[in-house]
Amino acid sequence: MKKFVVMTALALAFGTVAVADDAATACPSKTGKDQKTCCTKAQKPAQSCCTKAKKQNKSCCQQAQSCEIKSGSAGERSFWAQFGRSALLYLPNRLIDLSDLFTVQLGAGSAFGAKVKVTNGFELGGTNGTQYFLGKGFNRQVGGGCLDSSDFGLLCWQREMLQVSDTFGYYNEFYFNKDFSLADNNLPPYQNGTLDFWSIGATVGVGVVGDFQLHLQELPDAILGFFCLDPDGDDLK
Repeated sequence: MKKFVVMTALALAFGTVAVADDAATACPSKTGKDQKTCCTKAQKPAQSCCTKAKKQNKSCCQQAQSCEIKSGSAGERSFWAQFGRSALLYLPNRLIDLSDLFTVQLGAGSAFGAKVKVTNGFELGGTNGTQYFLGKGFNRQVGGGCLDSSDFGLLCWQREMLQVSDTFGYYNEFYFNKDFSLADNNLPPYQNGTLDFWSIGATVGVGVVGDFQLHLQELPDAILGFFCLDPDGDDLK
């Protein structure tokens, strides 16, 4: 009885080893149960359980060693499960990474556009009007909405008024109005990843307007993904 009181006090005093202590003391007092009890309580590596169990009796140590074997098998299953999942998702992740390189949108309405750009720092032309669009945007935006635009670019000088509203799917709504001035990468839609300041592309059409952009900043992630690297941390897990 005294021994039980002392061991209980030590367990309370040293909280960092409480789980291991409980597992070690429970084993000898419950010899009628199988290894499941030991494995359930000895969540820490069974090496520690066995070291403590030697102070109690030999049979508990044998149970602890069995726990070690079982916990090792569980670790292996966890590794192979993760490996199998990664293998199954390898091709979908590569296709998604490649799709990140492009924006493709098609809109219809009282709008027109004729613009080419090599990043926002070199732009010619503009767009104007209201259109409802469908497509895939930057940063894995997919769906559609209403786009109101009145923008014009002359090399590195731009006038931009863009509003995206009434969206569905995974498109961000935003609004900004910038007077004719030098291109500015610090505007919120560029900073939060809704738009890509560095994209290369073109917008063209009257009534039906198409927009295509290439996002070169996504290229390293797309290439390294084939070597099982994910610098952007956006792969499906």
